[in-house]
Amino acid sequence: MGPVFFKETSAILGDDMRKILLAALIFTAAQSAMAQCSITSNRSDTVGKLLQSRGWNFRNFDVVCEKLKRANAVINISGDASVLAGMSYGWALLTVADRKTGLGINDYTAGHTIMNTYASQDKAYDLLYEAINEAANNWDGLDNALATLNEKRKKFGASN
Repeated sequence: MGPVFFKETSAILGDDMRKILLAALIFTAAQSAMAQCSITSNRSDTVGKLLQSRGWNFRNFDVVCEKLKRANAVINISGDASVLAGMSYGWALLTVADRKTGLGINDYTAGHTIMNTYASQDKAYDLLYEAINEAANNWDGLDNALATLNEKRKKFGASN
């Protein structure tokens, strides 16, 4: 059916337009496949509400998401937002864990802390959100963390 459609539309649209249409279909399919990747995380209610309302927002999302998906792993997020001594701060620490068993490791973590002189709890939540995404984006040890998780799975008989 596909080739017939393109053959019939070729006369109407012309070869250039047919190529553009085909490229658009391929691009849409690729974007749809990437959009299906989602990062699962274990986190506090505060972090959960932030991620639920704002989503993940970092440059390497697709790379991190695919690595976690292939490794059958999730991210554990520890973090907090507060106002202290007239400053707002947000910090986050990311580790990996097995998706099924919850077996986690603390090796090769990613962390980020941000402070700001504007003292408000809303600003602190913004900083926490930024810290989570910066930590995820700059997680240089993710491959090592996932390899270590796999070693722990084998050691404890928890296959991925």
